[in-house]
Amino acid sequence: MDEHVHHDAKEKGYEDTDVHVRPLVWFFVAFVIVTAIGFAVVDWSYKALTKFENARQAEAPTRVAAPKTEIPKSLDLRAGGPEVTALPQNAPMLQADPVKDMIAMRAEQEGKLNSYGWIDREKGVVHVPIEKAMAFTLERSMVKAQAAEAATPVPATAVTAPAATSAPVR
Repeated sequence: MDEHVHHDAKEKGYEDTDVHVRPLVWFFVAFVIVTAIGFAVVDWSYKALTKFENARQAEAPTRVAAPKTEIPKSLDLRAGGPEVTALPQNAPMLQADPVKDMIAMRAEQEGKLNSYGWIDREKGVVHVPIEKAMAFTLERSMVKAQAAEAATPVPATAVTAPAATSAPVR
C-alpha cells in the first residue's frame, strides 16, 4: 500500500494545473490595443464630421437665404404693384431676421410695461408702469388689512398681560 499511484486528470475528475498566464497577458494586451484603435477611429471620425458640419454651415442658421430669382413686377410691393391678398403656394413662411424681430418685440413689450396709456377710454381703463402698479397693489392690500383690523372688535377678556417667556426644555 505504500505505493504511490499517479492518476490522470481525467481519472481524478478535476484539473490539477494552474491557469496559463501567458494567454491571459496576450488577451489583455490585444484588448488594450483594439480599444485604443477604436478610440482613435471614433475620435478621428468625430473631428472630421465636426469640421465638415462647420464648413457646411457658413452662415447663421436663422438667416434666410436671399431669393435667387427676382420678384415679378406684379408682386413687387415696393414698386406699387397690386395688393397681394394671398401669398404664393411655394413661398416660405420664414422670418428674414428672427433675432431682430425678437429684439423689436421685447422693446415693444418693455415700452408697454414702463409707460402710461389707455386700454379702454370709454370704460376708463388705463395701463400704468409695472412698478407703479405693484406699489398701488401693495397700498390697497395694506389699506384693506388695516380696515379689516380696525373693524374686528377685540374682546376685553382677550387683553391680558404678556405671558412670561421660557425656554423650551430639551
